Amino acid sequence: MVERRQPKPTVDFIDEYCQHYRNLFSDVRGFEAFKYLHMGMISDIKRKTLPASLPSGGAESHSDTLRGKQSYAVGFTLTPK
Repeated sequence: MVERRQPKPTVDFIDEYCQHYRNLFSDVRGFEAFKYLHMGMISDIKRKTLPASLPSGGAESHSDTLRGKQSYAVGFTLTPK
């Protein structure tokens, strides 16, 4: 049997808080993402949302974005499953 690796530590109080939810995650990567999400929520950055200029792929209308036809500046297109 392979031993589970321990999640990477973050801030002490986030690690302590999130440890209560550890059993909800089947893999370490999901649990680490959960911790990073909490770290982002309490961070003191001014803007916690994506800038409005990011979706610059040329969608003709807002409905194109909602239908998953928007391609983003990083070179990929989101499509619904």
